Amino acid sequence: MQWIDSAGIYKSLEDEKIIMFYKGPVPQETLVDMGAFLKSMLYGNPRIKTIFAIFVEMAHNILYHSAEREVVDLEGNDIGVGLIILREQPHHFVLKSCNPLNRDDVSELRRKLGEIKDLSNEELRKLYVSKRKTGENRTQKGAGLGLIEIAKRADTQLDFDIQSFNDQFDLLNLTATIAKGG
Repeated sequence: MQWIDSAGIYKSLEDEKIIMFYKGPVPQETLVDMGAFLKSMLYGNPRIKTIFAIFVEMAHNILYHSAEREVVDLEGNDIGVGLIILREQPHHFVLKSCNPLNRDDVSELRRKLGEIKDLSNEELRKLYVSKRKTGENRTQKGAGLGLIEIAKRADTQLDFDIQSFNDQFDLLNLTATIAKGG
């Protein structure tokens, strides 16, 4: 078995202008560390709050909703596993997250994402307030509020894709674009 081509991966990440690439479990401590890293890497950028807010929502989505779980303590508590990437382009940043989904959850998630995908910022704000007031899906972890928050803050339409992965999971890919500047 050949080991990973580190030089090739390094060059690809450099060529693609990847600022941050993380794959693994997303415990709260890791989230805090990655947030501090982001703040230091983007210090002085007027869009840091937007990038950070979207990053947190994507990380929480992985933490709570990823179908791939990793046990983190002796009591058997587990957390989600996924992928987060921040890429810098000439005029914008791109934040992407990816996490496994149970196939049983795919149709409902497609419905939620389809509901918010084409809404204007004003419509997203109204939907967010409505879901908070009504407590819709309060028995579940979240009511899709994090997805609405990502869509509100992104400068372009929230991009999502659900693709087949293996015989057990599909993969949810979320992509948010944030313009540089202000």
